[in-house]
Amino acid sequence: EGVKPAGLSVEELSNLEAAAGRVVARLQGERERLTKPVPDGFRCPITQEVMRDPVMLIATGHTYERASIERWLSEHSTDPKTNVEVESRALIANHGLRSTIEEYFGK
Repeated sequence: EGVKPAGLSVEELSNLEAAAGRVVARLQGERERLTKPVPDGFRCPITQEVMRDPVMLIATGHTYERASIERWLSEHSTDPKTNVEVESRALIANHGLRSTIEEYFGK
């Protein structure tokens, strides 16, 4: 058993040890989450970043990160993945993909 730091009761020391154990476990879980390989389908075709708010461009059925496709469509009239002209710029949330991404990363 280690040396008891001055001024701490046995109970306080036990509480600190328990808290430290929880922090270590949380950090280990976070490290695993951050180093987990990312399936290509989770990445926005525009930015290559993992999508947090995936939306489908209804005209083509392709999914992008909302902010990225909105920015693209403000300057272009094409699908960035295929360069095909789109008549409608309507987007719909891809809740299924969002849930899958969140589940995969344990969010």
